[in-house]
Amino acid sequence: MPQNLEARTSSRAPVRRRTTTAARQATTSKQPDAVAPSSEPVLCRDCEIGVPAVGRGADFADLCDGDAMRHNGPSFYENSMGLRNYLVEGVSATGKTSVCHELIRRGYVAFNGDQDLAYQGDPTTGAPLSWAEVATDEDSFAWAHAHHIWDVGKVRRLTADQSNAMTFFCGGSRNFAQFVDLFDAVFILDVDTSTLRRRLQDRPADEFGSRPNERELILRLHANREDLPSSGFVIDATAPIERVVDEILQKCA
Repeated sequence: MPQNLEARTSSRAPVRRRTTTAARQATTSKQPDAVAPSSEPVLCRDCEIGVPAVGRGADFADLCDGDAMRHNGPSFYENSMGLRNYLVEGVSATGKTSVCHELIRRGYVAFNGDQDLAYQGDPTTGAPLSWAEVATDEDSFAWAHAHHIWDVGKVRRLTADQSNAMTFFCGGSRNFAQFVDLFDAVFILDVDTSTLRRRLQDRPADEFGSRPNERELILRLHANREDLPSSGFVIDATAPIERVVDEILQKCA
């Protein structure tokens, strides 16, 4: 890990425990039946959010009490925070997707931000935007990166889920400031510049970071950290993925 990065970011950031008394009582009073890992999501009939079935009761809709409006009021989120929620961040090619896959392989509930939560939109208002906003092809990659945001409402609904001991959200977004306080801890994957360059060079032609101008952007973001949370556990992601995930889980204990 680069020394200057370690100096700027504490490797032992405090873990915020957000489970309220009401949440603990709700959890102990109703324990959903365990189900075997499945590639099919369990669909909440009220909020229509598809969530992995690993470690959940088969009827996720019961957690909503048949009242979709409970998802919309602030009291729902304040009194029903999930047991523990974690954000795994980092610039492109630091291993966020690999961490997500390894966590799922081990039986944990993990969401891939790019696939499950992201869309192109205004980072401030959340309003969806289209590629028509792009001035030229040359600007398209920078525009797409600057408007890569997560669905804040969906993040709030998923972090409010009481049926999992730990849930991980893996990926980057330009609007993380709007929901980062929902997480008990943030993990920031980091690699040295030479490793980052090598990984970007090995990317397939259809992946972000494969073209020279995209690599230049990613290397700049790696150097100035402007797209990352200001604090969190910095994880040396140059290690094999199994060791990276081991370190994350140790800090969750």
